Amino acid sequence: LGFKTGQAVQYLSSLSSQDRADWNWDHVLHSIYEFPALYSHWWLTLVQDDPIHVLVETTLILSILYILFARSKDWKETEEYLSQKEEEELLREWKTHGRAPLTPGAAPLSP
Repeated sequence: LGFKTGQAVQYLSSLSSQDRADWNWDHVLHSIYEFPALYSHWWLTLVQDDPIHVLVETTLILSILYILFARSKDWKETEEYLSQKEEEELLREWKTHGRAPLTPGAAPLSP
């Protein structure tokens, strides 16, 4: 697909201005009509040449679609709030012990 696009761009850039003027909507419509066949040929060739590549890319694309559409509802539905008692306990603990270091055993920064 990318190779065919490059060929088309190279062909169009090699045309003279008169030839470009003659290049009309029939060519565009014909190219759009041929796109599914070109795409399927490219994809099937890619599957034959490098099936692992296609498997990895397909898995990644499906994972992204799953994360975007199927999992997007999970975190929106849960509206768990702390009770007043839990909130007060956390605040009391924070005031008593202070803020915990981000990493265990980290030396404090000297001013």
